[in-house]
Amino acid sequence: MEGVVLAIVYEISSLEVHCHFHFNPLSAAEKKKLVYSLIHDVLACAVEKKKLVHILIHDVLV
Repeated sequence: MEGVVLAIVYEISSLEVHCHFHFNPLSAAEKKKLVYSLIHDVLACAVEKKKLVHILIHDVLV
């Protein structure tokens, strides 16, 4: 089954950036690449906005 990102949600409040990534099972290599890419993008956004970051990553069976 091909890996799919089901949802990427950025919740930006006055203090924090909350990021929720939901995706179905991937191979270890695909998952690592995807997670690193998403975290890189989120951290870049957070640094630009000078925010704290919470990142929650869930494996979702679909």
